[in-house]
Amino acid sequence: ASFYWQIGFLNQRIDQSEASIAYARKTLELVRVQKAAGAASSLEILEAERNLASQEATHTTLIQQRVEARTTELRMREQELASKATLLQSVISNVNQGISYINADLELVLSNQQFRELLQLPAGLCRPGTRFADLARFNAERGEYGAGDIEELVRIRVDAAKRFVAHHFERTRPVDGRTLEIMGVPTPDGGMVTTNDHKVAETVRALRNCGQTSKNVHELAPFNHRLDNLQAAILRVKLRYLDDWIGV
Repeated sequence: ASFYWQIGFLNQRIDQSEASIAYARKTLELVRVQKAAGAASSLEILEAERNLASQEATHTTLIQQRVEARTTELRMREQELASKATLLQSVISNVNQGISYINADLELVLSNQQFRELLQLPAGLCRPGTRFADLARFNAERGEYGAGDIEELVRIRVDAAKRFVAHHFERTRPVDGRTLEIMGVPTPDGGMVTTNDHKVAETVRALRNCGQTSKNVHELAPFNHRLDNLQAAILRVKLRYLDDWIGV
């Protein structure tokens, strides 16, 4: 949070610095005009030039400080995200049910060992970045979707995935006769979480709806996943009054 305040303070100082530079430039122009008319001295021009140079140097320093602050903030965010990603992968890996997450581009982002074992998938198809179409093609080629043209079977699965709608069905694997219960829950960014665990599915549904499990009942803490430009602009103004509102 301190970085937000620091960057906000620097932004304010940079705005003031830009106004000071504009004023110093106008002053220098005015003094030069006066000097040409004999109403100002060379010393006054020198002082105006020095003032402009000082204002520009201050502005450059402020810009550098803002870049450094933002760089530090980005590094901390990257470390935080990496830590959360590691924790999330650890949690998913220790769940007894198979879980996978497909993003809005229909690419596999993460999955656990149980997902691979239940579907008997090769390790190469469980790596982040694997296309959903490749997963569907692998299943179609080994008869998971029944008889038919391979590409048509893949197209049907891909078209269904592109709709990003919740689904719940059972599928009996032809290889070993095992029946898999599969549930899919769309995520706010257009991706999809697929699992065969009812509890996980309910949790994802709640998180998708700001932690709400039923009308006006929020059992889980919601997350702010997005902050558009308009919201950011409004909050930037509100931040100035935060201390007054909370009585600090």
